[in-house]
Amino acid sequence: MAEVAKKPDKKESLGRLKSLGLTLPYQIPLLLPNAWDDLTSLVDRFGDLIPAAQSCAVVGRLVGTPEVRFGGAAPMLIGYIADPLGNKLGFNLFGDTREFQESLQSQPDRVILLGQMDIYDGRNWLKTPELVSETWIGRLRPRYSGKPGVIKAETVRERVLSRLNETIPLAGEFLARELAQFGDRARLAELAGYPGWSLESILFHAHLPRTIEHGQVAQQSLHRLAALGIISIASAGKETRVCTKSLDLPDWRVRAKAIPFPLTDEQEQAVMDALSDMSQGAPMHRIISGDVGTGKTAVFAIVAATVVDGGGTVACLLPNSVLATQIFDEITTWWPDLPVQLMTGATRTEELCGSMVVGTTAILFKELGDVDLVIVDELQKTSRAQREQMVGVNTHLLESTATCIPRSQALIRYGAIKVSRLTKNHTPKEIFTRIWQKNEWPDLFAQVKDTLANGDQVLLVYALREKGEEADPAERAPEAAVKKLDMKSATEVYEKWNQMFPGLVRLIHGQMASDEKDSALDDMRAGRANICVATTVIEVGVNLPKLRRVVVVNPERHGASTLHQIRGRVARNGGIGHMDMFIPLPVKAATRERLQVLVATSDGFEVADFDMRLRGIGDLSQSSNKQSGADMTFLFGRPVEIDILDEMIRTVGV
Repeated sequence: MAEVAKKPDKKESLGRLKSLGLTLPYQIPLLLPNAWDDLTSLVDRFGDLIPAAQSCAVVGRLVGTPEVRFGGAAPMLIGYIADPLGNKLGFNLFGDTREFQESLQSQPDRVILLGQMDIYDGRNWLKTPELVSETWIGRLRPRYSGKPGVIKAETVRERVLSRLNETIPLAGEFLARELAQFGDRARLAELAGYPGWSLESILFHAHLPRTIEHGQVAQQSLHRLAALGIISIASAGKETRVCTKSLDLPDWRVRAKAIPFPLTDEQEQAVMDALSDMSQGAPMHRIISGDVGTGKTAVFAIVAATVVDGGGTVACLLPNSVLATQIFDEITTWWPDLPVQLMTGATRTEELCGSMVVGTTAILFKELGDVDLVIVDELQKTSRAQREQMVGVNTHLLESTATCIPRSQALIRYGAIKVSRLTKNHTPKEIFTRIWQKNEWPDLFAQVKDTLANGDQVLLVYALREKGEEADPAERAPEAAVKKLDMKSATEVYEKWNQMFPGLVRLIHGQMASDEKDSALDDMRAGRANICVATTVIEVGVNLPKLRRVVVVNPERHGASTLHQIRGRVARNGGIGHMDMFIPLPVKAATRERLQVLVATSDGFEVADFDMRLRGIGDLSQSSNKQSGADMTFLFGRPVEIDILDEMIRTVGV
């Protein structure tokens, strides 16, 4: 007999709440309100002036029939209510107001409105009001987020509150189970800052508090519990595997003697730490964090050479062929006897030979066998799946970058990944970073000409390759204040710069063939050109020794980490350089604050930390490939602040 399909239990059905990410009933109490409407008291006298820009609940009788006026961008409803003394208060509402008018007419003697108070012609005026049900009077009404075109905020409130009592016990059980490693229910309430309360009480008051302050405290407590959840996930990300193969590593100092400059104490410590990690019996996962000039390549190259000398195999993954070739050339120059092979899309190598391969993602399509050490340089340019595709049971992973992606930065912060920081430059340099406005372009252009007159080179970075094209989403900042139609493209301005400096300008963008890009860079290095117009393809792996100034146009289109990487192209061999961020149009205050971070610090680790705070930490679970975004917590759509995470780290002593 065929099995009859079971109808979904009505209690298990979430309806359109699923569009907000919910999948099971216990999650309903974890969808928190954003704020509360204070309906504990009503304004019922309109004779006195009420402060403007204030949310206000009023009650009165409807005066006449509201009038709909046309002529603007949308129809506008204008009406009046009066208090018992005959004082009138006007209100206005835009759009389709038919449903609103019907509700007004159904209860004309007692109309309760909630809206934003304004002052017009010396009198109060209520803007964009909504009708309030009598059942909410004397209480705080929670306000939730909806999803345009899918579910209204009012519907979310109705659905959540209708099932709050039945689902709070489920949510309490979930929290107690998921956070059991930190203690029992009483301990969790204490960690949440609500000693003596039950988890269920905290959840209830996060939705329906007695006062707004009480609700904020309850929600803050849930944020602390969510932080514990993140800590738990990050802790689970720590390596627990055991290597079944050991490496007999020789003295690394033998290889270090070939490096053409003395290693800093930080570099030596980074090498020793990495080799020590590999001798502990568990797979290593370490990040080398350092800006351009701090010698990251020397560190991972010495580690790689030592592994090869110990009979191991190494794969080194680079983001592009230019950088792969550059690293390959350096390694073979330092150690001509080392069995190392270059593999890029252009090499088309069929057979693998030697104990070390250096290349681009082309190496991901080759069978490398059991690799002992995988090195990933410029880790922010590869996905987690790419980085770990070569990682086997016994594989050690060493990553290198000037600016960690938010997820890696968070894992470093919470102890799941070890980090070696390099802060000392082999050649002293100082880079001055400045923000320029549109009216300051003549002064900036004059400085560009001065740089060229001194025999130095200039890099001009544009967000778009072609006019009207949208910037690569991976390169965009969280906020994009400038419309693409208002932006200049690299190909567009290349012609203009070439007219001003004929024959001395070169263009580089991601759609060009490799030999075209290499030719442009060769011309810059040979001095046949001294101005390079480029997109952010220039961000990584480009070494122009005479480059002293980079001008980034529309920097608000890029994240802080990308801008710092671009800055790393300047004065690579030491000395003084300039990073100019030119903003053609006004930007938001938050955008300016983000750009100001580049002015305030030249430390890539600090920039990456700021980027993590801005973009979110990403999903720290082992199976995740998400690099940023803060929705990994069990609180839906509510990122947990880094400061709260740090507070809980200190509290539980992880």
